[in-house]
Amino acid sequence: VVKNVAGYDLMKLMTGSWGSLAVISEVTLRTYPQPAASKTLVMTGAADTLATLLSQLLKSRLTPTGLTYVNAATLGWLREQAVAAPALLVRVQSVAVGVETQIDTLSQWAAALNLTAEPLEQEAEQILWERLQQRRDRATLSAQNNLVTAKVGALPDGAIATLETLEAMVPVMAAVSHGASGLGWVALDLEKIEQVAAARALYQKQKGFFSVMEAPLDWKQSLDIWGYTGNALTLMRRIKQQFDPQNSLSPGRFLV
Repeated sequence: VVKNVAGYDLMKLMTGSWGSLAVISEVTLRTYPQPAASKTLVMTGAADTLATLLSQLLKSRLTPTGLTYVNAATLGWLREQAVAAPALLVRVQSVAVGVETQIDTLSQWAAALNLTAEPLEQEAEQILWERLQQRRDRATLSAQNNLVTAKVGALPDGAIATLETLEAMVPVMAAVSHGASGLGWVALDLEKIEQVAAARALYQKQKGFFSVMEAPLDWKQSLDIWGYTGNALTLMRRIKQQFDPQNSLSPGRFLV
């Protein structure tokens, strides 16, 4: 049980500190049984049409447990075949009748928008989400040549359009965006270090962020890793002083 009545919202504070405020020594988890039924609908088509479907879904009473947008390159890697269009991956888990009802509704919406909808279940579904997790693991996309990986965020209603604009600007090797939050990550095959600033400017224009996670060493040493820091830096430094007055936890890792 997490108690935040002491003053700080400790969960968000620690998660956002990148290890600069505390060391996790013990974790207690609440576990739940596997859902009775599970199915994923892979809907492919034009990015703007997928954005329309996503908006419709978020305004509905449907309760997906997985809602992820991937660009064509990422979907091709997941499916191990050439793919020409991006996709929205929607996973529904509940009792069997509830899953079927929601999948049928989604399929009807997809058909009305001329999207291709492919249902996956059991082993095929499990493999898809496991491979997506593997692709997300930065170790599989460690910086080689001029590959830059970044954590990105944009307003949910504009996240897909922002990724589309990014793909028109620079070569995007992989792109993933979580439908409900607009958070995700990208892997870019860049020619010039200046392209990082252009990508960041795109996301900041959308009231988002572009944080460099991995890049060639000589690039990373001269890059602005975090970008715009907002107006909370003074407060962040005061919190750092309270939690870690000796500055012994991850010194230099973050802005504080």
